[in-house]
Formats: sequence, structure tokens, C-alpha cells
Amino acid sequence: MKKCCFIIPYFGKFPNYFPLFLKSCWYNPDFNWLVITDDKTDYEYPPNVSKVDMSFSELKAKIQEKFDFPIKLSTPYKLCDYKPAYGYIFSEFLSDFQAWGHCDTDTILGHLGDFITDRTLKLYDKIFCLGHMVVYKNSEENNKVFMSEYKGRYLYKESFTTDKITVFDEEGTSNGFNVNQIFLEKGKRVYEVDHSLNINKQRFFFRRTVYKGDCEMVNRCGYEAEPYRNAVYLWENGYIHRFYFYDGKLIKSNHPYIHLQGRKMIYDNVLTNLSVVKIIPNRFSALEVHNVTMDNFYKIRKFDRSFSSYWLVFKEMFWDFKRFILKR
Repeated sequence: MKKCCFIIPYFGKFPNYFPLFLKSCWYNPDFNWLVITDDKTDYEYPPNVSKVDMSFSELKAKIQEKFDFPIKLSTPYKLCDYKPAYGYIFSEFLSDFQAWGHCDTDTILGHLGDFITDRTLKLYDKIFCLGHMVVYKNSEENNKVFMSEYKGRYLYKESFTTDKITVFDEEGTSNGFNVNQIFLEKGKRVYEVDHSLNINKQRFFFRRTVYKGDCEMVNRCGYEAEPYRNAVYLWENGYIHRFYFYDGKLIKSNHPYIHLQGRKMIYDNVLTNLSVVKIIPNRFSALEVHNVTMDNFYKIRKFDRSFSSYWLVFKEMFWDFKRFILKR
């Protein structure tokens, strides 16, 4: 059987750096993607990415056929709540796969096989907890766990019958709309370690936010926002690497993907031909050195020195100062 198929329904125009996302898929030949979209742009889809042309209204009708109650799905963004049901909704596409998953297109993928291994797929029913990438074991029983009763409630029905975004797909809130809690309550094996580079969207400079804990145990979702770290972020020959200094040593960390959380990025299609792409707060660019070393680390440009960049930095400093004053 094939390893894993990621399902991506997407309606509207893909991000301008979608070609780089597709290239990062190409570098993961053990994984497959199914993109369901109304975007007619002639992208160069790699062999492991299949495209299905479909309108949003057609998809809504397909999803409605799977449920015996009227669903609410007024905007494509509401599809976030339906992500845990993709294995059930799109089951006809998944018969050849050990696992299925969903991921966002505002990501650039690293070497997924370092994190989603054959052993991990065998041991766990659900891998990861955040909606920008989750993988599920592909079985009829596992694909229906989202429908299970949880503390006297059927959360999927509550979520699918409101136009409100309930964050059902991830550990995003403590309001009870949470598929992860259903899996844990049913005794399913869940791999909860967050290896992603999930970039804080409220900051100009890159700051990683890491999922740390159980929403129920701490009565709030456990996230840790890293302080600013002077770092170089690269997509490098199919890997996502971050370089930074720690305790006098240059550290190179490996991650399954970087999640840009919809931030606007400057991108040139010429970069698709490069084997190394630098990722800075508002731009993808070529790396100006051959390799990142202790000697050249501080010579590598960490952000785009344009007027708009300085303006965004000024606004961030202003809001930090305002929050500081209000706390006093």
C-alpha cells in the first residue's frame, strides 16, 4: 500500500508561492496529495500531486451527501472544521493508502519521512494536533471517530450545523470543539509532539509558536511562544532547516514544514529552479552564501530592508509599547 495521501480542498486563488509548495511536495515522493480546487491556473503539478477540478458548490453537495442532517458550509474557510471528516468524505480516493491527512498551502514542506515514519504510522491513530498538518490512520473505524459521542455531545454535528468557525480540527481553543479530545477520550493513540515551525502571524519577525499541552488538563490550550531568535530559515534540498546560535554553537534544526499563517510574501518563480531558498519575514529569496557557517551567519540578511519592512517593524514596536503601558 502507498504511505499517505494529503487532501486539500482549496477555492479561490492559491498563494503566489504555491509553485514552491508544489516543489516541496515533489521532494516527498513517498507521500501523495489530492488537490480539489476551482483555481484554473496552469501550475506544474508533480507526479505525486493529483488535481481534481471542482466548484465550491459541487463540493458542498458532495459533503452533504455524507450526512443525514443539513450542514452549514457558506464559505471555503469553514472547511477547516470539516478537515477531520476528510477520510470519511473522500474515502473513494483513499483505498490504496495506509494513512490520509490534511495540510495547508501556506506551508513549505520539509522531509516529511523524518517525522511521519512507518513506525509512527503503525503505532498511532492520529499524528499531530494542529490543523495545518494532521495525519490519520486510514481505516473505516478510525475515519469515523470524529462522529463519536463526547461527554454527552456530538461535537461534529454542533460544528457542522453552524456557520461559526468552531476550530473542530485542532487544539485551538478550550471550547470543547476539538477532535483531538475525542480521539484521546476514546483511547486512541495520538502523537502530540509539535515539530513544526509555526510562525506567529502577529509579529513581523519570525517567532515560533509551539503546541505544548492538553487543553483539558490546563483548562486552556498549552502554547509556548518562543522569544525572538536571530535565525536563518531555509528550504534546502527538500528539508526545512533553521540555523541559530545556542550556547556558543551554531545549531541546525530540522522540521517537517514551516507554516506562514497566510502572511503576504514576495515570491519570484525563478526561485523554483533553486535547490536552496531562504525564507525571511516578507520574502523568499536566494541564499547569498554557499553554506551557513559560524563565520558568515551574521552576514546573511534576515529581513528585507525596504520601507514597507521598516514600517511593519515600527508598527510592531508601537503595539508592544502600547501593550506594556496598558499592563502597568
